[in-house]
Amino acid sequence: MKKTIFAMAFSLVSIASVIVFGPSASAQALSGYVLKQKMIYYGNITINATAKGARIDAKELQAFILPSSTALIYNTSNMKYCRLPHEIWIDKLTVAGSLGPVKKVNSGVYLGYKINQYIADMFKQGGKWWYRIEFTTTNDMNLPKQVTDDYLTLLGLPKGYGMPITINRHFDVEYTSPKHRKEVFLTTYGAKPEQINPALLVPPRTGYTAVKDEMDVILSDSEDPFK
Repeated sequence: MKKTIFAMAFSLVSIASVIVFGPSASAQALSGYVLKQKMIYYGNITINATAKGARIDAKELQAFILPSSTALIYNTSNMKYCRLPHEIWIDKLTVAGSLGPVKKVNSGVYLGYKINQYIADMFKQGGKWWYRIEFTTTNDMNLPKQVTDDYLTLLGLPKGYGMPITINRHFDVEYTSPKHRKEVFLTTYGAKPEQINPALLVPPRTGYTAVKDEMDVILSDSEDPFK
């Protein structure tokens, strides 16, 4: 489960075209976005994103991403890091399941952005119904389409709908049923344009041990079942 949650956060930070290594703290600020999201099981996520690079902070995890290229993940608890090419992390971290037809059901404004609301049914492997997903997206943010498409893919949603803003899961299609259970999977509680210090986009150069498996980075030593 933790792998799935990190997948969502990991994809968000791909809001970038190239990471610039080595800018000084006095370098000119970069126009970008600061996004605040909350993901079930994992908690609060902060993303600093610009056209020249992006960084995500999620508890002890930090990620620096190059779209269509290498991602770097760091764990400040176990002091490990790894590199993952785009084609590997987009495949390994994608949410399992198969989504049925998507239907637009509403539109509105959220945090000052125009949003559209959609519903679709998610099915397990083998075709068994799993849950109904209700999600909202926006196309108001000036972000590359590849970024939003990668994020949608990792969340198990189809491409082309824009930046995901909220996701709810309904484990009974009859919302008034006593058996109905709603799971708030993703919430965005802040998203605004900001001037971002380029020093935030510089990955650590020393103090970390390189590993090959991203799960060795994602799991802290205390969470490793084999230790």
